Amino acid sequence: MTELEKTEVQQQDEVQRTPDEAYGVAEMRFLCASRILIRSTGEVVKITPVMKLAYLYMKNQYISFSRRRQQFYTDQRQMAKALDISRDTFSKVLAELKKLGIVETAGWKGNSESYTVHFFSDVADGLEVIHQEWKGAPAWDHDRANKNFKSKKQMVKTDGRGKEEQKSDVVEPASPAAGEPDDVPNIHSDLHDDVSANDAVNGAEHSRQCETPPML
Repeated sequence: MTELEKTEVQQQDEVQRTPDEAYGVAEMRFLCASRILIRSTGEVVKITPVMKLAYLYMKNQYISFSRRRQQFYTDQRQMAKALDISRDTFSKVLAELKKLGIVETAGWKGNSESYTVHFFSDVADGLEVIHQEWKGAPAWDHDRANKNFKSKKQMVKTDGRGKEEQKSDVVEPASPAAGEPDDVPNIHSDLHDDVSANDAVNGAEHSRQCETPPML
């Protein structure tokens, strides 16, 4: 399993899901696609509801096998039965998915083919998605939806930085000197002055008492 595939599986694990149930995620631009142009060949592939269903099923299976560090081996007849379609229909759909590059053959195990199933975004650069129109515009606009999503994320980040800046502007009060309690006036200097003054007065009085009286 490649690092990209490991990252994809980890990202999938972060999504809430039904316990013990494999699941997959398909991009809206594929689910809403009417046709897809393959840029390298100029061929246009019609995207049918059965094709979308088959892709979702295979992506689910691929994620499930990958989580167990196993390859995705499943007989086409079994997959056709699981999707309630004929074997011939499934074979044709599978061929179209391979043509688009979102499904690849990874090997064989007996009569069963092994598959690698990509996220649509992994191969989207080589494809051009064509959507049905609604009121003169594509029924799904991937670029606009992606731009709006990025804008919302940017707003959240900006708001977060603003809060940090507000915190940094607050001036903290100076800490008291070590060993000196808060909000207690420094009385040592005044006390020392009072004691010194008293000592001076007492000393003068004592000196007068000790002086020898004058001789008459």
